[in-house]
Amino acid sequence: SLDQSVIVRVAAIICDAPARSFVKQIKKVNAYQGCERCDIIGVFIDKVIYVGDGHRARKDDAFNLPLDGEHRVGVSPFAACKLGLISNFPLDPLHLVYLGEVKKLIGMWFRNRRSKTSGLVYPPVLTTSTVEEVSRRLLSLNAYLPAEFSQRGRILQEFRQFILYLGIVIRKDTLPSSHWKKFLLLFTAGRYLSCPRLCVSNIGYAKQLLRLFVRKFQVLYGKEQMVYNVHSIMHIADDVQRYGPLDSFSSFPFESYLSKFRKMLQLYIRWIGVA
Repeated sequence: SLDQSVIVRVAAIICDAPARSFVKQIKKVNAYQGCERCDIIGVFIDKVIYVGDGHRARKDDAFNLPLDGEHRVGVSPFAACKLGLISNFPLDPLHLVYLGEVKKLIGMWFRNRRSKTSGLVYPPVLTTSTVEEVSRRLLSLNAYLPAEFSQRGRILQEFRQFILYLGIVIRKDTLPSSHWKKFLLLFTAGRYLSCPRLCVSNIGYAKQLLRLFVRKFQVLYGKEQMVYNVHSIMHIADDVQRYGPLDSFSSFPFESYLSKFRKMLQLYIRWIGVA
């Protein structure tokens, strides 16, 4: 009945970085103080980048202070709900890790890169022969994938499967040693942070791996590649420590449901056309 009260407890607000900047009323990811988790100040090298680690962590209490204009740009409506605007807004693994870092990393292996500061062109990490070998391994693995793995064509799931399962098989002996070792840092950290049994006992080690991965990323690919996603991946282990494995606060279920909304809209449009 309408006179009943229902108690709702919000565990987390899950959304991607542009949505978080809007609802939290903070600077966007391309701003000089766009990092949500630490007070690092970006520098401009063709775009805003974030170099270094060990900066002071942002706290929920900071959102009770007057606006500083540097990171916060307004008063979030969630502030009145007594929610922690840091602790209750986890970084989304789907957009940060899989569609962000993993997609960027794979692209750098296959494409030429031109430095806009020096003008130098860096060749792809993978040669033509290694690309053919990678393709052959992918095709051979398809016959052995379990039913729990998504079918080919669902790109969101494919990036996740690559970094958590298939990448270590496909990339072995196809990457140069320096790139292979760096990839293993991300792969191992991802495995620990995705496992309900291992994420708690190995959280400290996973943080170290991610921090080392970010440092090595700068050495291999240059400062100008140290964008928001690369920097922020260091912070996602803090959310695993708070909420559990990556899948427990990922936007995958909501992203997957979008297809149902699209079908509903298509049916509605057809119905309007008939009417």
